[in-house]
Amino acid sequence: MHNGELLRTLKRHSDSVRFVVFSQDGKQIASSSWDKIFKVWQIQTGKIIHTLQGHKGRVVAVAFTLDKKLLVRE
Repeated sequence: MHNGELLRTLKRHSDSVRFVVFSQDGKQIASSSWDKIFKVWQIQTGKIIHTLQGHKGRVVAVAFTLDKKLLVRE
């Protein structure tokens, strides 16, 4: 449990981050950006697990499904 202090800053998008969501198990986060990319990060280390790019439009939202898959909305 943390008391609100900053633990880590994740910098790897080249444009504004529009959405961040935690996985149900709390071990990963996914971030979507107007750089047309979304990334999945391991919270404990801050490392990028997946980078998905090639979207035609800005990625405005991302969500984890119950079976740990990702949904992306352009």
